[in-house]
Amino acid sequence: MSRKRLIFFIFLFLVSYCRLLKANFFEHQGETCPAESIHVNISEATANKEAICTEMEDSNISRLGDLAAIYGDAYGCAIKVNQPQTLSKSLCKTVSRIKGSSCPVGTEHVTFEEASDASRGDSDNLCSMLDDKESTRLAAQAAIERFSDSSCDSVGYDLQPLESSLCKTKLDASGGVDSGLDGSNQKKIAYVEVNSNDIANVGCFKENDELLFDIAIIFAANINYDSNSQKAVLHLNRRISNLLDNNLQKIRHLQKEGVKVLLSVLGNHQNAGWSCFANEEDAIDFAQIVKSTIDRYGLDGIDIDDEYSRCDSVYSDSLPLVTKALRDKMPDKLITKALFRDTPNFKADWNGHNLSEKIDYGWEMSYWSKYCTSRLHPYAIHGVSKSKLSIGASTVSTPSATAKNLAQCAIDKNYEGGMMIFNVTANSLGYLRSIWQGVSAIPNCLK
Repeated sequence: MSRKRLIFFIFLFLVSYCRLLKANFFEHQGETCPAESIHVNISEATANKEAICTEMEDSNISRLGDLAAIYGDAYGCAIKVNQPQTLSKSLCKTVSRIKGSSCPVGTEHVTFEEASDASRGDSDNLCSMLDDKESTRLAAQAAIERFSDSSCDSVGYDLQPLESSLCKTKLDASGGVDSGLDGSNQKKIAYVEVNSNDIANVGCFKENDELLFDIAIIFAANINYDSNSQKAVLHLNRRISNLLDNNLQKIRHLQKEGVKVLLSVLGNHQNAGWSCFANEEDAIDFAQIVKSTIDRYGLDGIDIDDEYSRCDSVYSDSLPLVTKALRDKMPDKLITKALFRDTPNFKADWNGHNLSEKIDYGWEMSYWSKYCTSRLHPYAIHGVSKSKLSIGASTVSTPSATAKNLAQCAIDKNYEGGMMIFNVTANSLGYLRSIWQGVSAIPNCLK
């Protein structure tokens, strides 16, 4: 063989090999994907649209998950939702059932939403991969269970140890090479549901030899109603009490490494909550209770989550009032706010004091939304500085490709509050690596 011909064949091989590494998806004839595969979801298609369009024929229209579709280059590579018409091809990705709770490099757990998608056969394909009476791990402690009649059901949380996982190929894995964005200057916040996860895991994730997270939030204490005093009180459930009273060294270790540790306080379906304070006396009394708890355990601040309360009356100036009381009691502590469709709270004021000036950060938590600007801009125009605003993603509800796009959007739009990840667990390494470059786990650290 001549030298030119050899070089030509080597070139063809390299091109084919690189395409194999890049194309972690494939087109399949018909509306359903073959066994041991499921449809590419909308977020994955959006994040990898250019690579997908290159592989598709120009005039093709391929089925995506949840009845969406992607159109070929002749149609501008458009991605459209709610496309119930019959399509000739599907865009699919491979799924593997592996032993253990962690997915290999280049893969990540199938999500609860994907396992629940019965529109074009994905839930059936996943169900057929399980043995009878088997429960298998999905993303963020969700699970899929197969029953003796060969039917399956997916559950959002399953805390029992499971022996296997369903892992999907990551479209942007590039053969396993880290493909996250450069987030070295982006602030990162982790919520940990301590009823089912170890707060110490926050200190196990690194980014280029530095700890990944800047803030860890203990989720969650509650605002309860004391019928004797007829006032709001702070309630610590058994798991949080055990953490603070018997395992405080876990928090001290995080703090020693530079992580700020906050206590989230959430409503509890009682006649008490962040929007329920009718007068200054009640707000000051509750602020003192919070301060005493924060001081007792040496925490770095409080996170306000104004959900799940059932007040007899809701007051528009309650949050400005109580955050002012908190700031007066704790001038050197962090006060943060979980944001969810509550811009009216930032329009209101109490005696000239407003919420935007009293909080240090706010993280927006409409986890199903793919757009950072539409989620954060309403708070910015109501006086919250971009330096305080953070976009949120959930390991349960937000595909990793969407989370990566949200993180990049926050950087591009100068939202310096950074990126919040809800429900960080021992199984979150693949998810976090999909968002940021250089993410790793300290060996034998995750629990």
